[in-house]
Amino acid sequence: RDLHVRSRRQRQMCIRDRYNIGMSLENKIILIGGMPASGKTTLGKNICKKLKLPFLDKDILCDRYTNYVVAKETFENDRESPLYKNTLRDLEYEILFDVALSQVELDLCPVLVSPFSSEFVDKEKIKKLENLLKAKNSKYELITILITIDEKQAKERMIKRGRKEDKTKLDDWKNYINKKLKFQEDASKNVSLTIPHNTPLEEIIKKVKNA
Repeated sequence: RDLHVRSRRQRQMCIRDRYNIGMSLENKIILIGGMPASGKTTLGKNICKKLKLPFLDKDILCDRYTNYVVAKETFENDRESPLYKNTLRDLEYEILFDVALSQVELDLCPVLVSPFSSEFVDKEKIKKLENLLKAKNSKYELITILITIDEKQAKERMIKRGRKEDKTKLDDWKNYINKKLKFQEDASKNVSLTIPHNTPLEEIIKKVKNA
């Protein structure tokens, strides 16, 4: 096809057709959330690789800056202090969604990966994100996916990945996991899809397309 077409919209569609970018999933932003070590990132990358979609990970976008700030102001890898919870956390999610909306301007369908521990349990926060999306492009819809995992699998996966920031979680495991299991229970009532972490990729993609 001739890429020297008149409108910006036509140029974008020609590029998508030529390179088969995101053509199997249109007009959606996908949010993949869940407790740490549930397999969110792996799933997000697999969906993006399979469908050729933009992959947006909050940790990749924000961790370097956040870790710099908390190391100066509180302690290394802090995600528990009032500074993080009341200020930095919300800023991280605003950045994540701003980048996602920039992809919507290009008629792309980004996949966002983060715990979404507050957003998925609060219908008003989900509604706010939906309104931001509709204001950008009324044809788009927000698909929220909760990845679930049981206590034993979560601990095994967390130990295996060996991250420094997981030490405080493992040291106070019972309190930590009880909160996360409660999050799973509450979030499952609000999201578009609740999917066990070991569900086959093709089955997940089919559910997302039909959501």
